Amino acid sequence: MAQAVRSRVRIRIEGIVQGVGFRPFVHALASQGRLSGFVTNTSGGVLIEVEGDPADLEAFVGRLQADKPPLAHLTRLTTSPVPASGGDGFLIEASRVEADRRVLISPDVATCHDCLAELFD
Repeated sequence: MAQAVRSRVRIRIEGIVQGVGFRPFVHALASQGRLSGFVTNTSGGVLIEVEGDPADLEAFVGRLQADKPPLAHLTRLTTSPVPASGGDGFLIEASRVEADRRVLISPDVATCHDCLAELFD
């Protein structure tokens, strides 16, 4: 039986992507698409590595932009292929610090109902 082709892509996103529910959004999107990998905040925005079927990866990248959380504002999205590493599941990793980078922060907003519910889930 032939094994399915898997690809992995590194995605860097800059803009207002922290403090707006972007990492949980990415996690849900990847989980729905049965993709593996991780998402983390960085000093420059958000870093995602995601692995799966090439067509599913293309759809994932399109949905990052089309279905983003309402308060998110993407100013730059870059992708680059990286070697597939296997693995199952998709993780939200701890934030990383990168030298000489600045991140855009959204203005203060009230905590939404879904976020409050997630705090106690």
